This record gives sequence, structure tokens and C-alpha cells, in this order.
Amino acid sequence: MSKAFTKDDDGPAPVAVPPRGAVRLTPLGARLMRESGSDRYRALLERAVIEGPTGSEVAGFGAEVRVRWKSGREQTVLLVSPEETDIVPNGCSVSSPLGRALVGARVGDAVEVETPRGVDELEVLAVT
Repeated sequence: MSKAFTKDDDGPAPVAVPPRGAVRLTPLGARLMRESGSDRYRALLERAVIEGPTGSEVAGFGAEVRVRWKSGREQTVLLVSPEETDIVPNGCSVSSPLGRALVGARVGDAVEVETPRGVDELEVLAVT
């Protein structure tokens, strides 16, 4: 049988693509937006697709990721949409340099991040 017709369990889980015009939000971000009562957030919520973390060992949208920078400083971030970074504590946009570097990373991975001072390196300590 051709490999094309067998299931490949080693690949990443498929990524759900929200409908055109929709905004991806984490459950926490959506809750905080509802509680704020802001008209700006109400408009976002009307076109939101709420997505929680996948429960995977791989960092992705909605995952909380603990890292250690090369300097030794540890930091925990929650990977969120750009629309949530101003309301979610420790929110890190998946489209930011740090977010892009973390998406797809696993515990123990060393990743490089483009910073204003140049490239920095960090280690992924935990993904939850």
C-alpha cells in the first residue's frame, strides 16, 4: 500500500482556520472582553471564534508557555490573538516576534527571537 493512503501520526494537528472576517479569541480573552462592557470589544465578540489550547505538548494559540531567556530571566506568556494583547494578562500575540518564535516549539527547545537589540535565544521550559 502506498504511504499516501496511510495515516501519518507524526505530523502536527490540523489548524482550524476561522471564517473570513472572524477574529480568533482565547476563552480568557473573550471573557475579559465581555466583562469590560466596551463597545470596541462587543464588536470583536460579534465576529469571534473562541478557541482554547489544544492540550498539546506543542506551543500554539491559547497555550501558556514558560521560557528562560539567555540572560536567565524566566517569563510566562499566554499566546493570544493581536486583538487580545491589551486585555489578557501576560498576553503575547502569536503574530509578534516572540509569539512567532514560540508557535510550534516544545519543552526543551531553544528558539531564537528577533528583538530590537538583535537576535536573542530562549529555552522553552513548559507548555500548558
